[in-house]
Formats: sequence, structure tokens, C-alpha cells
Amino acid sequence: MNFDLPGDSSRRHAIRWLKQLIRYIGLGFHLDTAPNDYISSEGRPLFTPSQSAILEQSLDRLLEILGAEQPYEIGADITIPAEPLSFGCRVTAEVGYPSRTQVVSAMQKRERNH
Repeated sequence: MNFDLPGDSSRRHAIRWLKQLIRYIGLGFHLDTAPNDYISSEGRPLFTPSQSAILEQSLDRLLEILGAEQPYEIGADITIPAEPLSFGCRVTAEVGYPSRTQVVSAMQKRERNH
């Protein structure tokens, strides 16, 4: 993965970059976690010091491009747990999990039926 998000990136490119980063890091991803705080399953830093520095700058650019709230919404849609599948949500092909909208819709439908 290219950890550098160019400053002239479009919103679309920035969203694609964020989704790739979230998939790379996994469910532990959070915008407020410093890149050098991520640890691999082997107990080693997930990113080198130079990658961490690039990521810090790229995440700052991401917030400039998308605004402060949208990255959290995108992250929630990608990392939502699979448990709501029992509510009858359709699995999204892109990441294998239902979107937040699908989960809320399924939960509301379930409440109406009970």
C-alpha cells in the first residue's frame, strides 16, 4: 500500500485511500491512534518510523480533504462487526460486512416485527 496521500487528491481518491488503510490495519484502526502505536500480531511495529511519519502527514491531509466527520463514518461502514448478519442484512461484496445503513435498517425492521 502507498501510505502517502497526495495533497491534491480528490475526495474520491481520499476515500479510496482511507478504505485501503483501514483494510491494511484491520479492525483496530482508529483515526486518533498514532501510526507508530500499531503493533503486528508478532509484536513488532506495524509501520517503520518513515512510514509512520508519512501516514501522520497523510491523515492530516485526509482530514483537510474530507472534513473532520466523514472519515469516521467511512471507517464505521467498513469495520462494523459481522454479528448483525443474523438480522438478515445483505453482505456487501466490497468488504464482506453490511454497511451501517444496512444494519440500522435491519435492526429497525426487526424491532417492528417483534
